[in-house]
Amino acid sequence: MRKYLLFLMILALSFFNAQESVKQKARFSIDLKGNLGIPIGDNFMADGLKTFGGYGLGFQAIFVKDFGLGGEFNQMFSNVKDVSVFGALQDPRLTDFSFYLIYLHSFGDSGFDVEAKAGIGTLFLRSESVDWGDRFRQYGNQYILSGKILYTISKSNNVQVFFGPKIYFFDSDINFENKKLERYYSNATIVNLNLGFRFNF
Repeated sequence: MRKYLLFLMILALSFFNAQESVKQKARFSIDLKGNLGIPIGDNFMADGLKTFGGYGLGFQAIFVKDFGLGGEFNQMFSNVKDVSVFGALQDPRLTDFSFYLIYLHSFGDSGFDVEAKAGIGTLFLRSESVDWGDRFRQYGNQYILSGKILYTISKSNNVQVFFGPKIYFFDSDINFENKKLERYYSNATIVNLNLGFRFNF
């Protein structure tokens, strides 16, 4: 929790410093996108679940020298691939709330932009119990690296299409006596591919 508060304080300070030191107008945008999430590596998500699919909503604000802040909400759904790994659960879904530092570079009249992000957030893994009808929830911290390629499709430069990869590093608090088993069920890596539209204001 402390690292989230520290990160939010850094974001707030960056925002206020940018507002005070820069005369240029801030640029705001909203993303609507589709997501594909692929768990990889030696962990319970990669072995126990199929590929995730879902949707997302993002907000960006660029303040100074192509740097800015952003936040995202993503919801992705999957199916159980191996009950012996994931358990007798169904309808697994991931919910992502995250905050970013952003760098956005424009290639001028070509219509292309590139964007890089680094951030943190919270990732919720939820599923339903087949036998008891109860909900299983696993909460974890996440560290994220991502990028986007954007292309302007409107004459007013207000609408862009984008494609981008993202990597989630999921880390939850699960305690087992067997440390190898603990790492297996408490950590996961997810490669996310997203495609969508950006609306600039």
